[in-house]
Amino acid sequence: MHLIKLLGFAGLLTLSTASYAELSCRDLNDMRYDVSQLADDVDASVGFTRAEDEFLAEVVEAVYLVAETENNRILLRAAGKMERAWEREDAVAYVDALDRVTDEIDDIYNTEC
Repeated sequence: MHLIKLLGFAGLLTLSTASYAELSCRDLNDMRYDVSQLADDVDASVGFTRAEDEFLAEVVEAVYLVAETENNRILLRAAGKMERAWEREDAVAYVDALDRVTDEIDDIYNTEC
């Protein structure tokens, strides 16, 4: 996984949601790309490395923040699935939930932007 490229992802989400205002179209567009890239980069056949484990936990928290900011139940459920997958170290389930996040962020972007 290319964690260095994606380290800004969790930071972007955290900073974007700190105000609890709706996310800007630019933030949503950046998230669409970053979430999709992250889903591609997690190697479901190998599981999580120690460095990835901490980062992926931060991504779960960031998705929870976005779900709350957008008042979006689909994202909230996906974050819960990501969290449970992360706890079980189930990379396949994590990526599946992350794909749902990608789809929902795409929907939000297409609706709001």
